[in-house]
Amino acid sequence: MRCATGLLLALVTVAALPDPARAIVLCAKKKGAVVAREACKPKETAIDVTPTTLPVTPQPAVGARVITTIDVSVPYNTVVDVPFNEAVFDTDGFFKPAISNTALVASRPGVYTISASVEWNRVTLGSVGPAARTFVTIEQRTPTLRQTLAAVNSPYQDGQFGSQSLSAVARLDAGDSIRVRVYQDTGGTLTVWATDRFTSLAMVWNGP
Repeated sequence: MRCATGLLLALVTVAALPDPARAIVLCAKKKGAVVAREACKPKETAIDVTPTTLPVTPQPAVGARVITTIDVSVPYNTVVDVPFNEAVFDTDGFFKPAISNTALVASRPGVYTISASVEWNRVTLGSVGPAARTFVTIEQRTPTLRQTLAAVNSPYQDGQFGSQSLSAVARLDAGDSIRVRVYQDTGGTLTVWATDRFTSLAMVWNGP
C-alpha cells in the first residue's frame, strides 16, 4: 500500500475521540481516510499513536472569604462567635449577614476546605498567670449536630499582639454552617483585633 503523509492529512476524517484519559491511534483505511480509535481494525494501518489533547473545561471556583473590620470584645471565660462584616469574595451566597453575621453556610453538598485566622490585641493585664491561653476553634453546625472541626490554643503573652490560624477539611451538606469561636482565660477582657484585616473565615468547595 502506497501512503504519503501529505495525502493522508488531506483526506483526514477524524471520528469522535475516545475517553480523553486514554491514548488514541490514528488508523488509515484502504481508501486513504484516517480515523482515531483506541485500536485499529484488522484491515486498517496504524500510522501514529498519541495521547488525546481534548480541552478540559475548568471546574468553576466555588467559595467565600469573609473578614471583620470591627474589633470584637472577648470577656474572660466567655465563648464568642466571631462576627464578620465584609466579604472579600463570595461566589455562591455563602455569607448572609442579614440572617447571621457569624457563619458561612455551605451552598451545596460536598467536601470543603475551611480555614480561619484570628489576631488578638493582647493588652497588658499585669496579673496574668503562666497558664493563661487564647483559644480558637472552627465549628460545624447542622440541624442536629454541633462539632469542632479544628482547634488551636496559644500561651498568652502580656502586652503583645498574637495571631492564630487553623484549617480543616470536612464533608458538608447544603445548609451546614461554619463558625469561628474564640475563648480566653487570662482573667481580663481581650480584643480580637480588626485593624490588619487578618481575622477571617474562608471555605472552598472541592467537589462532590
